[in-house]
Amino acid sequence: MFRMGHAGKDTFRGMLPGLPWIGVFADLPALPGQDVATDPKRYLILLGVGFAIAVLGHLTKTKTLIAAGLALIFLATFVLPLYFHFSST
Repeated sequence: MFRMGHAGKDTFRGMLPGLPWIGVFADLPALPGQDVATDPKRYLILLGVGFAIAVLGHLTKTKTLIAAGLALIFLATFVLPLYFHFSST
């Protein structure tokens, strides 16, 4: 029969069960309990302030404001959560 589209393109294939790399994910540690959880409000506020400063920097074309906003976003999403998690244990 006549087939529409690209006949040579076969990019959709099911994964084979029992691949050797699946065992890597079996040894992941469990999620931490609620007793070590931190309140995400301060991170979300800092993330919002960082976005606002970065947008203001883009609107005024000020590289210093853009960099400051990106630094606050990086702090809110990566550095401060790790710092507070490891300093509380």
